[in-house]
Amino acid sequence: METSRIETHWLEPLKTGGKTWIWHPEFEPEDDGLYAHILFLRRDEEGKEWVCDAVMHTLATLYHYQLHEEAEMRLKALMPAWRGWEAFAELPEAMQAKAQALYDEIVQELIEEGEMKVQESVEVYRDEANCLEEIDVYLNKEAIDVPAIDWFVQAYRRQSVSLDPNFYSFEEEIE
Repeated sequence: METSRIETHWLEPLKTGGKTWIWHPEFEPEDDGLYAHILFLRRDEEGKEWVCDAVMHTLATLYHYQLHEEAEMRLKALMPAWRGWEAFAELPEAMQAKAQALYDEIVQELIEEGEMKVQESVEVYRDEANCLEEIDVYLNKEAIDVPAIDWFVQAYRRQSVSLDPNFYSFEEEIE
C-alpha cells in the first residue's frame, strides 16, 4: 500500500470530538456501498495517538477482484499473446473475440467449480514514524454503509475486531 498523505487540518473534526470518523477528503464516497475510504483516530495502550486511514470493501468485491485476476492469469497461460485488458484493443478483431469468449468461459468455470473463496480480513500497514496506520478491510456485508463503518471503527479502537473465519464465494453474472 502506498503511504497516504494526510493533511493535519482534515483531522480537526476528529480531534474536537465532533466526529468518530470522517470520509477521506481526497476520495468521494460512492453510493454503491462497495467500499468506503475513511479516517479516524485511535490511542494505543501507551497513549500515543494514531491516524487510521482505512479502505473498507465488501467481501463480494474481493471475490470479484480475485476471480478476475485468476481468470486473467489462466487466459495468459492459454494465449501467450495476451498482454492484458489495457492492450485488448491492439489485438486483431478475431483474437479479441476469441480472448473474450475464452475469458468468459474461464470465469464461468471458476464460479461453477467453486474454486475461488474469500474470507473476511483486516490488513494493517504501520508507519511508526508518523503514527499512521493504513488499513485494508474486507467484510462480509451487503454494503459498506454508516452502520458497518461505525461498527468497525469502534471495534478497531477497542482492538476487538472479530472476523468471520468462514470462506465464501459469490454469484456473478457474465456480461
